[in-house]
Amino acid sequence: MQLIDGYLVFSDAWFFEVRLLLLGGLLLAAALSDILWRRIPNLLVLGGLCAAFAVHLVFPSDLGWRRAASGMALGFSLLLPFYLLRGMAAGDVKLMAMVGAFLGPQLTVATVVMTFLVGGAWAVVVVSRGGAWSQLFVNFRSLKRSAARGSDGAANVSVSINPSSASVGRMPYGAVIAIGTGVALLAFRAGYFL
Repeated sequence: MQLIDGYLVFSDAWFFEVRLLLLGGLLLAAALSDILWRRIPNLLVLGGLCAAFAVHLVFPSDLGWRRAASGMALGFSLLLPFYLLRGMAAGDVKLMAMVGAFLGPQLTVATVVMTFLVGGAWAVVVVSRGGAWSQLFVNFRSLKRSAARGSDGAANVSVSINPSSASVGRMPYGAVIAIGTGVALLAFRAGYFL
């Protein structure tokens, strides 16, 4: 165990980095909560945000608290439109803000992209297993008509989506965010992201 560049490292293994251990534990708790109870507790996210900023203050690194704040804001703002369109829950948006606080802005963008790819693949499985492709297209047409009627875009879409449209399935997006974050971190360590 040694301190290298502001990180506590055990036998030079990257996954024992303090902030990644904290983030991994928090994401695991969020994923389990979302799978079991379909919600991500605000206390978990708030505790994670406090932990992220505490780590950046206690172990100053190239990331720092300013870039952590930028990552938090970016993670929140990239998922907010999907919440406004009723595509995901508020807990998912707040969870990505927490992830951004741990990772900073550059890696947050990569994590959001990976999360969307994992979520897309998971959605295909959910829709296929439920045999709900026809209902999915009905819902898309309804969304398109609602958007066409509204003159000011997304604000009207979120209000005018037909609540009686049958859902094609639900997925615990907290688990998707956890997997997407893991994939993004592995890709980063392999040198695929700057």
